[in-house]
This record gives sequence, structure tokens and C-alpha cells, in this order.
Amino acid sequence: MNKNIIIISSSPRKAGNSDLLCDEFAKGARSAGHRVEKVRLADKTIHTLCAQMKTFIDRTVPRYLDIRNKEFYFILAAAENDRSAMERTVECFRGFLDCLEGAEEKGVVYGTGAWKAGEIRQLPAMKQARIMGIRV
Repeated sequence: MNKNIIIISSSPRKAGNSDLLCDEFAKGARSAGHRVEKVRLADKTIHTLCAQMKTFIDRTVPRYLDIRNKEFYFILAAAENDRSAMERTVECFRGFLDCLEGAEEKGVVYGTGAWKAGEIRQLPAMKQARIMGIRV
């Protein structure tokens, strides 16, 4: 069954490592016949002193009934080689999912060890993101 997929990219850098992972996930999902749209929060006007993703989550509260019974995939990139620091971020997202009826976490890609923009292309996370997209 073909799905409608929306990717929310909070990467501040266009074509940065996490943004590239999102693109790779989208390629995989499209190759499997799904419809994909990517929204870059950095391209949106969000007036706040808080982080963009936190603000995005806060602003979903009035529409939480519209996002129930959905599947969620998490894609992260960091220069850090140890993914334990990234686990804290994923745990925050899991807390958000706990507030949504029927939310189901389906996968996580940890793009570790990518410091400079584009470095992620040479790392296993690129293939992992594509495969996760195909398996949606």
C-alpha cells in the first residue's frame, strides 16, 4: 500500500549531513512507490528563541488528533562517534510520541561521525536511511 510521507528536517544547513540523510530516506521511499514531501524547518519563519524542532512539536499540540495512528522514523546526524549523546535526543522524541494516540516508532538511523557537510555520504548511515525508506 502506497503511503503519504512527510519528512520534517530540522537541519540548519541545506545539504548538511542530516538533511542528506533525509533525502536518502526519501529516495528509498519514492523507489518503493510512496509519495514523499520534505519540509525544512530552516526555510520556515519560526519566531522564537527556542530550537526549531521544539517549537514545531509545541505547535502540533492543537492538532494532535490529526497525527494519531501514524508511523514515525527518526534520522539523526552528528560529528560525535558515540551515539549515546544522540540517544538523549531520540528519547525526547519518544516522549513526544507517548503523547500521541497510536504513534508507532518504526526505525532510527544514527549518522555518527559526520562533521563536515557531505561527510555522511561516505558513512553507513546513508545506506541505512535509503533501506529504511524502502521498507516504509
